Amino acid sequence: DMTSTTTPLPEFTLEEITKHKTASDLWFAIDGKVYDITGFAPKHPGGVKVLTSLGGTDCTEAFRQYHPREVYDKYLPTLPLKG
Repeated sequence: DMTSTTTPLPEFTLEEITKHKTASDLWFAIDGKVYDITGFAPKHPGGVKVLTSLGGTDCTEAFRQYHPREVYDKYLPTLPLKG
């Protein structure tokens, strides 16, 4: 029997995600996944302000625009995944 024992991640509406847009509670949706970037925000090379300006949104396009593929592949998997 090859059934999975992992618990599926919850799904969030954009309305729920928009509640998390401050430096102390910061979520992003990127490529259909929801990340909690609160702990990473102070370490972001571009500063916290740019992150909070996009917080609580689907920022897939902005992320792709400002980050090379290597950043995408290396750092996104290290961020806490909410859903």
